[in-house]
Amino acid sequence: MNNYRDSLIISINKQLEQWFDAAHPVSVEEVRNFIQTVEASASANQLHDLTEIINSLKDQLAQDDQQEWTPPELCEHLFRLIKYCYEEMIQEDVHVHKSLDPGYDKLDVLVLDDDVAHLMLLRDELEKQGLGVLTTTDPDKAINYFYELNIGCFVTSLHIMNKNGSLVIEVVRQQNNKQFIPIIGISVDDSREARLKAYEYGVDDFQTKPLDMGEFVVRMNRQLNRKNSIDKLLFLDELTGAFNRKYFKDVFEKHRIDFMRTRQPFCIAMVDIDSFKQVNDKYGHLTGDKVLIRFVNLMKERMRATDTLFRYGGEEFAMIFPNTNQADAKHVLERLLNDFMQITFESDEEQFHVSFSAGVIEATCSREKFKDWLNLADQALYAAKTSGKRKIVIADHTIKLSIHRQINIAILSDNPLIRMILSESLKHVVEDNFETDIRTYRAGELFFADSWYQGTDPYIILLDCIMPRKDGMKVLQRLRAMPNSSQYTIVILTDRSSEQDIAKAMQMGVDDYIMKPFSVEEVQIRIKRLVQRMTD
Repeated sequence: MNNYRDSLIISINKQLEQWFDAAHPVSVEEVRNFIQTVEASASANQLHDLTEIINSLKDQLAQDDQQEWTPPELCEHLFRLIKYCYEEMIQEDVHVHKSLDPGYDKLDVLVLDDDVAHLMLLRDELEKQGLGVLTTTDPDKAINYFYELNIGCFVTSLHIMNKNGSLVIEVVRQQNNKQFIPIIGISVDDSREARLKAYEYGVDDFQTKPLDMGEFVVRMNRQLNRKNSIDKLLFLDELTGAFNRKYFKDVFEKHRIDFMRTRQPFCIAMVDIDSFKQVNDKYGHLTGDKVLIRFVNLMKERMRATDTLFRYGGEEFAMIFPNTNQADAKHVLERLLNDFMQITFESDEEQFHVSFSAGVIEATCSREKFKDWLNLADQALYAAKTSGKRKIVIADHTIKLSIHRQINIAILSDNPLIRMILSESLKHVVEDNFETDIRTYRAGELFFADSWYQGTDPYIILLDCIMPRKDGMKVLQRLRAMPNSSQYTIVILTDRSSEQDIAKAMQMGVDDYIMKPFSVEEVQIRIKRLVQRMTD
């Protein structure tokens, strides 16, 4: 029975590959005939799960009056069958972390290690615990993560510290003056001298290789819980002195309750400093920090005593204006924008000016969920950004659903089934207030021949390491050589045995890797987490 099932699934996959690799549409009548053939074989051999899928597809086909389907339409209609066949073929090989939770809200762990095999092992074990893990072999990339993301715990090889990573520890020390980030040092050297040196570096815990993973996870969770407890005690953002994101929702809830009692309007604004990444890239992160601090100081000096400012994340801030309609809130923000643009910043004797954009929404009882209000203000902010920056936009309730951010997803693989499975399964990993444009390419040169990749929106590139002619590594190299390379979040698809490919890709600046064969659900979760990091 198993041999026949395998033979039938291989036959189905061959037919699907032919259809998906073809540039022309497929007639619906041809698909019906194929489905009937598969139904007869599945029924005769009592393959009940496959028969159930085929019956469902037959019902859909009976209601469809199209004459032909393009490959993407075909994929959408046959996705249950495609997914079933793929999972049957890989079920003995795929390694799935059942504990990975799509509703993940735990802190990220950053691991820095030039031993790629150990890096892979650590990520594998930590993700079994449901933790979000970032891995890198590059100290410079680790530093960027600290400035751009909310890192929960830093795990670092002390070997890399002795080579060229000591600056990373120094950055973490500086960050610890603003927010607590526990550091776990790992080393093959268990000598007293190595331990003393580790604690001199500033680590909070020290463990030796090979790691006892059970003990390592317990000690790491202890550090994460410690950070969580400290964070909960503080309502202030340590860098800027603004209130932090955790306090934002509490203040919103207070004003919502006041509104229900008094019917006095209040407004929410999302504020983003314009071109802040260019400030960091050109003048350095320390100068970027000075811009953030000066922005908050100005807001505190010039905004009304009743208004509240929160640092939402990175260069993005939120404001609440009590007893204020949206026209008045816009007027206040325009005054603050004008004041902020008058400030002259200096770096290495070069002077520059900075602006901000904002989106405003007036809260009413028609929508009571915190996240809904936030999305509306954020959509208005995006409208301000895309229409020239340096402006304040009021969220229009009548057109708000047409304002979306966009994330582009490119899938490069010479395997047509992988392209179609990923393109269909990633359609809904992005939140509702984002548009998603997903495109697939069977070769690197076809990707670069399409000017689509040169847009201004953020991109996620899923890249098969091995492709004919221009393989994944060459695509990665070319993207990372581009002046706007940070616009591309790149994930490689690689075999579990390809440790050298992963090491090379990390050195070239890849953001994540996914092992083949992969679970569809796990890929969805990984991409969803990447999107969250890109859009927070």
